[in-house]
Amino acid sequence: MFSGIIQEMGQVKQVKERRQVKTFTVQVKKVLKGLQKGDSVSVNGACMTVIRQNKASFVFEVMPETLGVTNFSALKIGSLVNLEDSLRIGDKLSGHFVSGHVDSVVKVKKVSEKGDSKRIYFSLPKKCAKYVKRKGSVALNGVSLTVSEKKGAQFSVDLIPFTLKETNFKKIAKGDMVNLEVDVLARYVLD
Repeated sequence: MFSGIIQEMGQVKQVKERRQVKTFTVQVKKVLKGLQKGDSVSVNGACMTVIRQNKASFVFEVMPETLGVTNFSALKIGSLVNLEDSLRIGDKLSGHFVSGHVDSVVKVKKVSEKGDSKRIYFSLPKKCAKYVKRKGSVALNGVSLTVSEKKGAQFSVDLIPFTLKETNFKKIAKGDMVNLEVDVLARYVLD
């Protein structure tokens, strides 16, 4: 379980593929503190298991199922990923409950400057539409955000300068693919 409050951005340093499993090595600083083999880390909003770590990086594996429902197939050496260590009992919950189970990959339709902030418009898959509401919560690449607008098969979020600086949204562009997790509470209330 995560909160959607990104602790740092990591940089992909190595990508290997063997027998349909991709292995990613991510260079990090903050998230490594106390991190052990077998721990869960949110990488762009997807819950990944640490298989190795050292003083500067950690390694996780991705199977075909995960590659098919996340934006991991587009990750390459140099890609920036949003990272969050899993919540522990007693941790402050500043965002919203995020499970790390990505529902869909959504496409950036438009990026609109609003002073120092940005409004980003995303495609909205039919299977996720009933869970996405104006003023409701979503996690995009693991970031806890509030839906600012929903119209038909599209929704938007507004990003403040801090979020733009501290997450991989600082380089967001039209056409980019982003991991979406709908609000877990909305899912259980509406199903």
